[in-house]
Order: sequence, then structure tokens, then C-alpha cells
Amino acid sequence: MRRCEDERRALESLADTAAASVFFGAEHMVFGTDYPYYDPECGNQCVGKTMDAVNRVNISDADKQEIFEDNVKWILHLDNF
Repeated sequence: MRRCEDERRALESLADTAAASVFFGAEHMVFGTDYPYYDPECGNQCVGKTMDAVNRVNISDADKQEIFEDNVKWILHLDNF
């Protein structure tokens, strides 16, 4: 049962990420977590599962680069990093 629940959540996360990228556009998205929050049920895998959802969405590598890195650099004025 636990595996089904994990798979359901992963699919929901994937669908949510895909819908957000279509609706808002990658230029308006940033990757974030509430780390170092620790979930005893999924341990350190929670962040990886969230990153995997973004990586599995059918968007360009350039869009993924914006979501994971470029947009937050722009927001925080870290253009030199």
C-alpha cells in the first residue's frame, strides 16, 4: 500500500509541475523545498523525488535550467555565480 501511495504522490507532483510550467511558464518558476525538514517516511529521498518530478516533465533542458538555477539567481541578483 505504501508504494502505491508514493507512486500516486509522484504522479500528482509530476502533473502539478507540468500544469504549472504550461500555465505560468518556466520563466516564472523556481525550485524550492522546505529542507532540512525531515520526513521519516521518505527520508532524504523527498527532495530527490521533487527534483525528479521537474526532470520528468516534458519541457526543454533550458526551461529546467531556469527552474532549478537561473530564475533564483535573477531574483537574488546573483548573476555573477
